[in-house]
Amino acid sequence: MFGDKITLLDAGVITLFSMVVVFISLLVISYLIDLMRVTFNKKDNKAVEKTIQQSPQPVVNTVVEEDDTELVAVITAAIAAMTGTNTSGLVVRNIKRLPDLDTTWSKTGKIELMR
Repeated sequence: MFGDKITLLDAGVITLFSMVVVFISLLVISYLIDLMRVTFNKKDNKAVEKTIQQSPQPVVNTVVEEDDTELVAVITAAIAAMTGTNTSGLVVRNIKRLPDLDTTWSKTGKIELMR
């Protein structure tokens, strides 16, 4: 089939065969990983289910009231420094904490840049 010269059709057959072999190999590896996950996690899942069923405890949310006067002073000073005005002319009426939308990768990058 393959002689000294390889035609375009022969190259296509080789490429297709190689892609099929790689795909089947990856599929077999995927099934092996799933099989290992199922066999090794059976014991752990049963133990977790038992502990959940044995101790149902209500979740209590406690709100901690903090003194935010220092935080307000720092934010006011930062705003005054950015705008170049005096702090006596600024009034901070509301401070809302925004949810942290950064991923772990971006947090790590920021920390590394600060070093």
